[in-house]
Amino acid sequence: MELKTKFEEIQGERDLKDITELDLDKVKAHNFEGLPNELPEVIVINASGLGLENLNGLPSLPKLHTLDLSENKLTGAVLHLIGEKCPSLEQLNLCGNEIVDIDSLKALLNAKSLMTLDLLENPITNVENYRDEVFKLFPKLQYLDGYDANNEEIDISINEGESASDGEIEDEGDDDEEEEEVGESASDGEIEDEGDDDEEEEEVGLSYLDSSKCLEEDDDSPDFDIKGKKETATRKRKADTTDEASNEKQAKGDA
Repeated sequence: MELKTKFEEIQGERDLKDITELDLDKVKAHNFEGLPNELPEVIVINASGLGLENLNGLPSLPKLHTLDLSENKLTGAVLHLIGEKCPSLEQLNLCGNEIVDIDSLKALLNAKSLMTLDLLENPITNVENYRDEVFKLFPKLQYLDGYDANNEEIDISINEGESASDGEIEDEGDDDEEEEEVGESASDGEIEDEGDDDEEEEEVGLSYLDSSKCLEEDDDSPDFDIKGKKETATRKRKADTTDEASNEKQAKGDA
């Protein structure tokens, strides 16, 4: 696919100011001719493996911060266009090109915000003290070929670790809230149960006092039976004593 055709496909009916990314995958081109003179809002361009031999036709890209030009045929002689057209550039991938010497990189000094530069698979990496020389040329450069000036690799897991920690804290917070809710529910349940027990006891007590069965139960109790038996026995003994006294008087009168 030609570069111009690819861009028209990407743009569609949008205005140029509405385009923020430019992915030129599957395009074959020797340069950037066919693109507009300026893409004011584009921040990312992928132009890897196009077969680029120069950067002619590269638009003015005032907000571009990421440019991938890897796997092309670019030499150091064309790098000045990057510095001129991309003043806000932060990440530049030039892996797999034909950049030979350190001096050719000076053309990138106009990209004063450059923080990440990739030059692997270029002849320049065979230059003595290559890494030291590049970091000396770009004091603000943070990473070269994926490593910082102390040969420490880019830690892409830092943000992931922070996210994981935040997630754990949130989970712990959720657990605490659940425990509090469960505790409160349990306490409420106990209070309700205790209240129900008290109400049941009170209801039983009142019904016990008001019910006629209480009296019926008391009337049938053993105490009343024993008392009745005692009274009956007493009356019987009194009657027997009276009868004996009458008999004695009658006997004396007969005598």
